[in-house]
Amino acid sequence: MPEAQMQSARALASQAVQSELDGEHGDALSSYIEASKRCLDVLRTSKDSPQDEKDQIKQLASRLLKRAERLKSAQPNLRINDINGGLNESSEIDCLASTSLNPLPNPKLSELQVEFGAQYRRCTYPIFDATTPVRGGEICQGECTDCSFVASLECAAEYDALWGTQLAHGALYPRNEHGPCASTTGVYQVRFHLNGCTSEVIIDDNLPMNSNDELLCASIKQNRKQQWQALLEKAFLCVHRSSYDFSGSTATSDLYTLTGWIPEQISIHDAKFQRESTWNRLFHAWKNGQCLLSAGTGADVEVMTSENLQSLTTLHCYAITALSDDNDQRLVTLINPWKTIQYPSVEPQISSGVPAKELLLYSWEEFCAAFDTLGVNWNPESYHQSKTVHGSWNQSYNEGVRTDHASTAQCDRYELYVAACDQDVLVHLERHQDVQEPGKTHYIALHAFDNQDRIKLMHMEYGGELGVYVDERHTLLRLPSRSSARYYTLMASRHGDDHRPFPAYTLKVWSNADARLTRLSDTQIHRSTLYGAWQGRGGHERSGDFRHNPQFLVNVPVTSNALETVLFRVTTQMNLPMRILLLRGKDRVCSADDKLVIAKSQAYQRGLSICSIPSIQPGQYVAVVSSFQPTDAEFALTVESSCSLNVIALPAEGVGLYHRYGSNHKQYTLKLERNASLEIFMSGHDPHDLHVALYDDHQCWGSATSPARSSTCVALKTQWIPAGEYTIEAGSLTDQHHVDVYSTQPIHLRSL
Repeated sequence: MPEAQMQSARALASQAVQSELDGEHGDALSSYIEASKRCLDVLRTSKDSPQDEKDQIKQLASRLLKRAERLKSAQPNLRINDINGGLNESSEIDCLASTSLNPLPNPKLSELQVEFGAQYRRCTYPIFDATTPVRGGEICQGECTDCSFVASLECAAEYDALWGTQLAHGALYPRNEHGPCASTTGVYQVRFHLNGCTSEVIIDDNLPMNSNDELLCASIKQNRKQQWQALLEKAFLCVHRSSYDFSGSTATSDLYTLTGWIPEQISIHDAKFQRESTWNRLFHAWKNGQCLLSAGTGADVEVMTSENLQSLTTLHCYAITALSDDNDQRLVTLINPWKTIQYPSVEPQISSGVPAKELLLYSWEEFCAAFDTLGVNWNPESYHQSKTVHGSWNQSYNEGVRTDHASTAQCDRYELYVAACDQDVLVHLERHQDVQEPGKTHYIALHAFDNQDRIKLMHMEYGGELGVYVDERHTLLRLPSRSSARYYTLMASRHGDDHRPFPAYTLKVWSNADARLTRLSDTQIHRSTLYGAWQGRGGHERSGDFRHNPQFLVNVPVTSNALETVLFRVTTQMNLPMRILLLRGKDRVCSADDKLVIAKSQAYQRGLSICSIPSIQPGQYVAVVSSFQPTDAEFALTVESSCSLNVIALPAEGVGLYHRYGSNHKQYTLKLERNASLEIFMSGHDPHDLHVALYDDHQCWGSATSPARSSTCVALKTQWIPAGEYTIEAGSLTDQHHVDVYSTQPIHLRSL
């Protein structure tokens, strides 16, 4: 047993106890975790030690972790002081506590592997041969469905061959200066990047083989002196609690797990995709060894007419091994993980039509037409600064909206300071893997708002960026370079199944300038949340259904401050576009008259909408939560302000009144049996002149005209008119309109 290491662990444990007694809880927490980590390291290198000695070390490590957990639970906001660049947050406790000293169970074999006689056998061939470097095109997927991970191995292996690194196999231990080496015990450690830290997976050397000792998993073509790729694949499936019939992932996510390189997934067919600038950025990075590239196809590849493109497989991952730009001819070289290994009869039939090709060469224009996603993993060594925080959406549960009976939407907020920098800043959000709830659905997104005034509001008008919700574990937001220091408000947002505990996450900022990342409490002193719903109604401000959106009366009191600060935030189902508008008034509005609108959020956004007002005068206002089109969904409206506001939901249009309606006629006859008050609404499909009037044989009882060509609705309200027969005149530039009449007494309406 390495006595020196144990003495170091015991000394650190004593230091932790003393720090706790002295009230230095941050130092104590760091020391407890580091001491337990050293105990586990000793155990892994002491396989031949007496069992009673190993039991004593296990007990010590367990006691140290319990002390760390007790400290953290007693002080949830406690931060770990970094020790030698090591652990820096409480999720590290979970990683250490779940570390197993025994190999994980073997993944279940796939049906195809069983069909070809696969059984688990001990690996008797060399693990790694440094004299024969492996290129990306030599790695084969075999009889598994983990194309994303094999494509990741291909990307990393090709990078190693070009740049002399050890990315592809760098996670596998034990190893020497040349690479992985054979374990005398048949047990290997794989250090993956998971849940915001490095997690160690323990596996044995049993691998799926046929009766001829040929691998039926990830293999190297015609080279049995390389088995490291099969061990890494096994560890990857173990950590995902998956069989060799893997359900699928993305190469960017798997490359992050394997290498720790920063993942960015680019949607090629998104409206914001810029083909030329993307090529320039990636080609420059590729030439300088700053990125790894991969690609994924969608479900409609087979409709391609080009014979070259017809060789692609739907819903499949590919490794990009080269970019070239010669005489204005921009080419992309890709590798298909599906390959024939040693036995051609085993090649899977993964797609009807043209058999899969191993090496593919496309022009940049063909590539953008054929593929759905472009995966980029950025070299973290390209960034001199990184800041990390770990959190859990449990903390923002109470402010989330339950978007249905089983889902919720939540946001955690942070302030980011970045000094002046001539390069983009990357913000990476990783949702921690929840192996206890594999069937649960989680969508995550990152939002950023330029907040130079530091009043903790979120201005979409000044550099705000709402990210896209993805059902992946990773998402990246890119903040453009600035010539001066900037403050941002970041929001880590989640939509998903409503179960507890909610998943944890890690938020990391990569920059080449000084950066600070801190969690924000409530942005304002006063805060309230109201719930509402579009009950099959609603619509954008240029539609005739806008007036049916939920509306709220906002009373801003007179205070000692000259002006108050208000923020409105709406969360709803992640695929539902909506926005917030604030108008002057005290009653329901039927149209978004530009003269009345004092603030509104950015154009219709999905799942989350924010409207910030840095200074608002005392008075009464109407907040409209507008969906883009009629829908049936719930939402939560959160109002944060520097003073106490009175916010109440306004009754829906026509509540408690008698209702009649008509369409596309210029005149209607209205009959009242008793004296009544009326509300008449006329709406059109498009903004144009609208006019409505109410009269009888003796006089006009009222009329209303919309602002010229700027409204889709006009309202006429009468306080009291006697029983009798009246004529409603509905005038518009087109015959396409709708008239709603509400009355406090029974009414009859017919068209003329």
